[in-house]
Amino acid sequence: PSLPWTMEPQVRKMDVVPGQSYRVDFNALNRSGKPVTGQAIPSIIPWQASNYFAKMECFCFNNQTLAGNESVEMPLQFIVSPDLPPNINSLTLSYSVMKIEAGSGQDRG
Repeated sequence: PSLPWTMEPQVRKMDVVPGQSYRVDFNALNRSGKPVTGQAIPSIIPWQASNYFAKMECFCFNNQTLAGNESVEMPLQFIVSPDLPPNINSLTLSYSVMKIEAGSGQDRG
């Protein structure tokens, strides 16, 4: 609640072929008039699929600082392993984005 950002994927649902690489961009907007740093924490459902979902590039790898009223595209490049068990036919990736306070010791960027 303390993060004044709006964030959403450009594509909400996609069909993927295991073993192929995909890219999805997320739009983020800092609704405040001052710089704000956030850190995205990914989550995969069902959790059993987590070991089969690999992120090659992700905005979640580092803290993101957006200037006041700044809007950016943040990339995610991923691949689903061909070893994904056949009983898992749907994955949901979601992010929780937390505000990182200056001087908290968590700010890496």
